[in-house]
Amino acid sequence: MFYDIHEFPDRVTQGEDGVYRWKYRMNPRRNRHALIIMGEVFLIMAILSTVGLLIVGPPSRDMSVWSMPLMVDALFLGMFLLIAGILFLVGDDPLPFSMDQEKIITYRSKTAGPHTFARMRKVKLLPQYDAIRLGLGVVLYIPPEDYEEVKAFLLAHLPPDADVR
Repeated sequence: MFYDIHEFPDRVTQGEDGVYRWKYRMNPRRNRHALIIMGEVFLIMAILSTVGLLIVGPPSRDMSVWSMPLMVDALFLGMFLLIAGILFLVGDDPLPFSMDQEKIITYRSKTAGPHTFARMRKVKLLPQYDAIRLGLGVVLYIPPEDYEEVKAFLLAHLPPDADVR
């Protein structure tokens, strides 16, 4: 999706067309949500590879059963630390969002595009991370000053059978 980041203010603002727009300045030094998710993914990969390598066994009789799993786990830890370090050095990354009476549009993620309220069944509120997870990997990040306003708007427009946690 094409967008101009300058059309999105730092706070949730309703435009003349009735659409609410904002950008969230994601910075891992302030909001560790992305690092936590990435850590969970690397941990799951390390556990699965350790179990697989313990089942297969060592490649030679001279090696300990734990040699290969520990080497692979060290590789995963190194990759995690490298990526986390790069994220810390990058600084603010503006993430744009827009929302109207029918849908929310995310512009940057694997799930970029419109997400209609009528199809949302699971919503998880994460105020400690300035986030609302809409299910299927869609995460809204909202400036902390506007979190309650966006939460109230979402709750008013979700279907009555939506599971809100």
